[in-house]
Amino acid sequence: LMWVNYPNMPTGAKATNELFERLVAFGKKHEIIICHDNPYSFKLMNMHANLELLMDKIRKEKQLFVKMQVISRRQVELLQNSREDIEAINKFVALIDERQGLMDKIDLLSRQRTAIETEFGEDIMGQEQYRDYQGERAVICSIIKSIQGNDSKCNELAREIMEQTGDKLANTRNNRKAVKAYLNPDMYSEACFFDRKK
Repeated sequence: LMWVNYPNMPTGAKATNELFERLVAFGKKHEIIICHDNPYSFKLMNMHANLELLMDKIRKEKQLFVKMQVISRRQVELLQNSREDIEAINKFVALIDERQGLMDKIDLLSRQRTAIETEFGEDIMGQEQYRDYQGERAVICSIIKSIQGNDSKCNELAREIMEQTGDKLANTRNNRKAVKAYLNPDMYSEACFFDRKK
């Protein structure tokens, strides 16, 4: 008599059909009765299902972060290439809205992942697939750093654009003062003073 038990404890290793075929062949060859005891199958099968669910959530989350990374690059390009184009500014604002939509989806997936980890954390942490999950999380962290870098560039470019816009507005105001001075030569005004300074 030979006892086997899969999924195995404490490793949680699962038997393949090939392993069971080899066990049956071994039993027949040596006239041994093979008994399969699987007292942990319900718990471990649930654990594997939860790991699959966790991996599904993290992959979807990673895809959303990749989309956000692409958007953040597009925002940098828009600000770099079209500093005076109002259409580019409108596109930039639309990308902000698109990013917010992605962030809402990421928040939902993140809450779902946290719930799974909280409920089944100790059962799944030692599993090989959990290491894959942790690898996906590491990839997401690197994507987030890339997005943060792009956001910093956007902030810097937007600050420059705002300064340039402020300068242009000041010049426009000063030009209006000069026009007023020319059109009303009898009136002393700041425009006249400004024009003389010019």
